[in-house]
Amino acid sequence: MNKFAWSSFVVAAVFALSPLTNGYTDDSSSEDSRSAEEIERDTSAYSGYLTWSRMHEDVGTTVWDLANMEARAHVGVNAYNELSGEARLSQNRKTLVYTLLLEQYTSFTGPTTVIVQDIETGAEKRYPSKIGTNGFSRIKKSPSISADGRRIALSQTDAAYESRPGTESLTIMPWSIQVWDIESDELIDVTTNDEASFGPDDIAPFISADGTRVLFLSSRDTRLLDFYMADVKENASVTRVRAQGEGFTPDLRGLYIENQISVSADLKWVLFLAETDYPDSLTGVRWNWTLLNTDTGDITHIDIVGADATDFTRKQLGNSAGAISADGSTLAFAYNFGTHDVSGQKVVVSSRETPSDLREIDVTGYTAQTGFGIALSSDGSNIAYTRENNQLWIRKTDGTNPKLVSTRWDDYPVSVEKWRGIFLSFTD
Repeated sequence: MNKFAWSSFVVAAVFALSPLTNGYTDDSSSEDSRSAEEIERDTSAYSGYLTWSRMHEDVGTTVWDLANMEARAHVGVNAYNELSGEARLSQNRKTLVYTLLLEQYTSFTGPTTVIVQDIETGAEKRYPSKIGTNGFSRIKKSPSISADGRRIALSQTDAAYESRPGTESLTIMPWSIQVWDIESDELIDVTTNDEASFGPDDIAPFISADGTRVLFLSSRDTRLLDFYMADVKENASVTRVRAQGEGFTPDLRGLYIENQISVSADLKWVLFLAETDYPDSLTGVRWNWTLLNTDTGDITHIDIVGADATDFTRKQLGNSAGAISADGSTLAFAYNFGTHDVSGQKVVVSSRETPSDLREIDVTGYTAQTGFGIALSSDGSNIAYTRENNQLWIRKTDGTNPKLVSTRWDDYPVSVEKWRGIFLSFTD
């Protein structure tokens, strides 16, 4: 089976379309000579590219051309470590960026780097680390890329590894935000490590579409982290965009996790999932989806499961996923619901203006899924998401025109862990 097989393999079983129609009826005429499978997998009515990365044992990133129903690029990476994995495609559909683990030491993960690939030519370029022979650079996963593909925002640290008989040690400096201009190879240290005080960690950067500003998380004011904004320039001034508020103390330390933070192209809107302290919770902690306006600091809590949700459903919110469209108009969520004995998954969407007015666009009774992937097109009109642990679907956000983009092949054992960590992005 070739390297694109897992993406383009046509499964032997026919997936019934009826549970997914939600009012949509295929208008194919009786003269259509295609099989039901071919019709179900025909994504030619959609435009743009869909990029997905899968972690753990089933590893790799594919850039899929929806209109032509073919892979434009595929990258296989070593993703057995949190510092490798997710790839992102620039909005102009030309540049793919991803992190790569270069070496695994006996007890520690070693150097990592960032790779950019021209998906038309396949030519690759590697991050020009400043680190010398006595140390190495490590990059946190999920670099962010400007719309034109020229600037890459990343979180990096300097590290040094020493191995002596019976002793191994790894010294790591604090994480800082850096922007790599891939045309000039300039590295812009937006924030810097404080070697004397082992200062705060700056992680999870999102670069604006025009490449001039960066939003990131930092521990500089609170151990639970908060959001900060800076211009893309050397040693930039940093402004706190306060998500922490009176009666609301979200723990943002896990927000580099894929599909639990999503940002609009202009960095104005941030959708995120975090643990928060709630006195009415049996555990003292409750998962909460929140929408942050970085211009005003206003926050809106979104209860995606409703007041009547079961304890199982609320506890499963830690596995849910969310996305905001690049234009900031549309929100989407995927989550498990039900009980320990009978469970399923729901996909819901809403507008940013009325975020609590959620519309169900897909419901399945499949066993609870561990980890979701979800993405919206730039204007919020299309949605892609994982379903039943082994399927990737696309449809309109009004629920119509569902199409199966990718699935596992039948002879490969399905494991929820192998879909955990899937990251989806839309480029249209």
